[in-house]
Amino acid sequence: TYNVLLQACDRAAKHTEMVGLVQSMPKLGVEPNVVNYNTAIRALGRAGDLKRVAEMFSLMRSRGLEPEVSTFRAAINGTCDAAVAGLLELDAPLGRLREMRELGLQPDVAIQHSLLSAAAADPQRHAAVESELGVDAEAVMAAAAEAHDRRGAGRGRGWRGRGGRGGRGDGMGG
Repeated sequence: TYNVLLQACDRAAKHTEMVGLVQSMPKLGVEPNVVNYNTAIRALGRAGDLKRVAEMFSLMRSRGLEPEVSTFRAAINGTCDAAVAGLLELDAPLGRLREMRELGLQPDVAIQHSLLSAAAADPQRHAAVESELGVDAEAVMAAAAEAHDRRGAGRGRGWRGRGGRGGRGDGMGG
């Protein structure tokens, strides 16, 4: 599938080619689906490329697809990864959280966990993120651990599958 090609572009850090592939899919007779966009959005977010993340959101909407919780999960998890790596400020994923809420979508435990984990190194920032989410961090972490256990923690895989890189690329894990 095209998603395999998108993931290969991500692994090879060929983000320009990834964007080009998503843009050219309709010319090849294939409309990109939400999973394709999520794969690209997460990879671009993880690379700290906010401009291209925004372009993917715009392209998705222009083709009649509305971002779903999974799309925002991909964007927020990717940009949180970039924030932890020092490529971005935590304001980027928090901006996506606000956008998500403006659309009437609520963050799931995976989004909450990602934001809280990214802010963990700074106690003041962590408290601010916890307040913005309107959740108890300990409860979120416990729910995330429970979800992880239900998915089969003993499979030799990281929190997000494949050693923490995001499994399917749609922000849904392995």
